[in-house]
Amino acid sequence: MPRPYSLTAALVLPLVVLAAASANAQFDTVINLPGDPTFGDSIGDNESIGDGSPTSTTQLNVASGGSVGEFFSAFAGSEVNITGGSVGDSFTANSNDGVTISSGSVGNSFEAVNSTVTITGGNVGFDFSATSNSVVNISGGDVGPNFTTLFSTVNVSGDALVGELLSETGSEANISGGTVESLLANSASVANVTGGDVLFLFADGGEVNVSGGNVVFSGVTNGAVINISGGVTGDDVFVLSSSTLNISGGEVGNNVVVEDTAVVNISGGTVGDDFEAANGSAVTISGGTVGTNFQAFEGSEINLIGTEFLLGDVLLDALVLDEPFTIDVRDVTLSGTLADGSDFSFDLNSSFSGVVDFFSPDSTLTVTLVPEPTSLALFALGGMTLLHRRRVGDR
Repeated sequence: MPRPYSLTAALVLPLVVLAAASANAQFDTVINLPGDPTFGDSIGDNESIGDGSPTSTTQLNVASGGSVGEFFSAFAGSEVNITGGSVGDSFTANSNDGVTISSGSVGNSFEAVNSTVTITGGNVGFDFSATSNSVVNISGGDVGPNFTTLFSTVNVSGDALVGELLSETGSEANISGGTVESLLANSASVANVTGGDVLFLFADGGEVNVSGGNVVFSGVTNGAVINISGGVTGDDVFVLSSSTLNISGGEVGNNVVVEDTAVVNISGGTVGDDFEAANGSAVTISGGTVGTNFQAFEGSEINLIGTEFLLGDVLLDALVLDEPFTIDVRDVTLSGTLADGSDFSFDLNSSFSGVVDFFSPDSTLTVTLVPEPTSLALFALGGMTLLHRRRVGDR
């Protein structure tokens, strides 16, 4: 990359400030494109503003008809506001006082380093990257594919459109609105979906929390964790390679597939039909509802936690609290009440058909009896009463 030329050093004559003086008073130099008295309508390639000096600050305002060339850099002591026009490829904001984009366009390979970028409109090309504690707020406009964050935070809201967002190590992605076509949460990163639409979600070693919004397709692998407490997660959820899916609320669609030593814990919410637990997987269900055609294949482990269990019409009344009990029999219905009070029923068919429940004779099925919530509450109340009496007796 050619060495940026300093525009600040090129300014010899005072600039005519076109914007309101009060808005620009904090800057020593203000450049307004188009129509700037020194630079006219455009700034060429390989230029820069800001040198980190507290006594020399520059504001660049690019409006409709203005343009900035490629390899432009905005360093400390500078601010860039884009309300129209265009900024070329390889724009770098490095430790500057902020970049705002409300219209116009920014080319490919825009890089924010330890900077704040606010996008409310306009277009940003592909290969946008935010690194070194940058913060990117996107509430409108269009950001192209391969947007990557590293040790940075991105917030997507409003009616923004983001093509592909890769959240890398040390990053946090917060989606509360807009549309993200593809969200990838890689190792040691966190993604929070509270609203909006995510068309493809994949966690590869990262953590994803879904409490709202709409996720169309999702997968998790390599020790990643997805926590679903709300919102709608569509069909085809793949839980692979020692990863974990926790469902405590919300709606999850059909065809959840669990394999490769992965773990699924369901304590609430609703899960659709065609749930598949493959060899090496472990599924624990303590609440919520699960649809039809539940399939537990050879080598899988299914654990049911509840307050009542019936095998056929026979109540399992000899169970010991909090001790798992293995169900070896097949071709009978197992029903009862889960720990959250939800009713359940599984047909323990030993032959696979693909259209009804299937529990392989070589899968492990256990039930664990726990106290009813009302019993726990009464026990706690009794304990408090006994403690109060002891304290009174000690006076």
